[in-house]
Amino acid sequence: MTITELAILPLKPPHTVHTPRVEELFQMIQKRQSDWSSYPVLYFSDEAGTTIYLLSGWESVAAHQELMKSDGNQEMLGLFQEYIDLEKLKLRHLDIPFEKEGKLVEAEFLGYAIQTEGGEVEVGEGHTWKAGGKDLEEEAGSGTHHIAAYSQAPVDGPGHAVKLHKRVYHHARNFGSTLDKDIPSI
Repeated sequence: MTITELAILPLKPPHTVHTPRVEELFQMIQKRQSDWSSYPVLYFSDEAGTTIYLLSGWESVAAHQELMKSDGNQEMLGLFQEYIDLEKLKLRHLDIPFEKEGKLVEAEFLGYAIQTEGGEVEVGEGHTWKAGGKDLEEEAGSGTHHIAAYSQAPVDGPGHAVKLHKRVYHHARNFGSTLDKDIPSI
């Protein structure tokens, strides 16, 4: 079974998703990671544009860890130090199957919530896909992560317990540089 990577990436002020260098770096990551893993990389942002939610798929946690250990990835982390608060970065490997095509990949809005107690998280009406899963690297009882996909922004109201995030950086550009040396093409 594939897994879903969820990375929550807070940007350092004054940077936002609209900062040209931030957009360039994230599009570079999008291309390189999807070349490495063969899964699409999706980005969503909070309303203020100060936090990016990255979603992607992997065959396993070990497959993602292989990329994370690569020299090219470590060099890219160095490029992000000016823009991302790495101390507040959250990385999750969720036991939610990730499909290369479908409603999640097509989503324009993402709903996300973490639930630490029993019951169901309400994603409201209008979602095209939803799933919940545990972090494969957290201890038992640490909560369930709920993700919902929407093709358009749902109307706020009763039944929405997820925070909504708008899609950003739809299309990766082809950035060539020396950082590509450790990320082989498929």
